[in-house]
Amino acid sequence: MNKTKFLSIFLPICLLPLLLAKLALHFEWFEGGTASQGEWMPEEVFVLPGLEAHEKVWRLAVIPANDCTERCQQGLHTVQQLFIGLGRKQVQVQPWLLSTEPADTILQQYPVFQQQPGANSSHAAVQNYIVIVDVQGLALLRYPLPNDEQLPADIARAIRSDLLKLMNYDRIRV
Repeated sequence: MNKTKFLSIFLPICLLPLLLAKLALHFEWFEGGTASQGEWMPEEVFVLPGLEAHEKVWRLAVIPANDCTERCQQGLHTVQQLFIGLGRKQVQVQPWLLSTEPADTILQQYPVFQQQPGANSSHAAVQNYIVIVDVQGLALLRYPLPNDEQLPADIARAIRSDLLKLMNYDRIRV
């Protein structure tokens, strides 16, 4: 095989993937940036101020708008089942109920949850959501509280997937 024949075959083979990639970007044939299933917070919100520095755990916060209604209780049940399903990774996660109302009766039904009265649950970006909070108290991802159209198992699956990814890439523990 001579040099010109080799180049006439080799160059199109090398350039074809680049051309296809350029066309895919130009015509938006794929959906980019969908590694997470939750919605990233639109702004920086610290929902758990004053966390103890020695506690290096992630938080799953259920944040109702007012008092804990049926939708909020579905969210609590979803997060409790998710927490139980984490198995040995439970030591790296704490479920929280961030409500301005005292919820002693609700917390008796869901014993894995903690409640902090001074938490920042009044921010509109986190109300009526289940939020993944990092070890420093910053809200990262949010998921809507389950309602009739959304299955709690689907929301739990999405939270679990994102939480495990975040825990695997966590460099604060190292």
